[in-house]
Amino acid sequence: MRDCEREYICVIGSLNYDIIMKQKRMPLQGETYTADSITYSGGGKGANQAVGVAKLNCKVTLIGEIGNDIDSSFIMDALNHVGVPGEGIHRDLYSPAGKAYIYIDSNGESTITILSGANASLSAEMIRQRQHLFKNAGLCLISSELSVETLLEAAKTGRMYGAKNILKPAILGTIPDRLYELIDILIPNRKEAASLCPAGASIEEQAEYF
Repeated sequence: MRDCEREYICVIGSLNYDIIMKQKRMPLQGETYTADSITYSGGGKGANQAVGVAKLNCKVTLIGEIGNDIDSSFIMDALNHVGVPGEGIHRDLYSPAGKAYIYIDSNGESTITILSGANASLSAEMIRQRQHLFKNAGLCLISSELSVETLLEAAKTGRMYGAKNILKPAILGTIPDRLYELIDILIPNRKEAASLCPAGASIEEQAEYF
């Protein structure tokens, strides 16, 4: 973890309030089904990555948007608790926090519905306004629950300051060539890889395509 020891990691992504329901199976279309349990936590790809970095005792900065509601305060308290600084987090006074409704079955498979909320406010211009936070980053972790323009600006800024860009392509149906050119490491799960590369039947073929 040389980059972790020598420099800090810049995370650009979503901050959500997660509502997690566990149940034996997923409901069928048109069916009402009873969950076994429900929990609430801070989440979002950006917040999750920043918390992971902080728990590794690495320096981290998180660039993202929260809203002006009690769920946003919950998210900030959770981030502060593990030592994620709030310098790069902006509070949108006119939006609620992003929400993720997560359904998990007994096999561990999940279905997630996202309500963007304040995350939709993170624009390319806001990335430019916070570019000083990229200055000494060894790695930029970029998650795709943001607009393509915002992703591109984050990747361009990371590259400009000499960081390695790592993209988690959740919810992206396609990745523009200009974004591929700025990414050093791509981390899709198997469903994302199949969606982004439908012609590749095997992991090896998908890897070669990417």
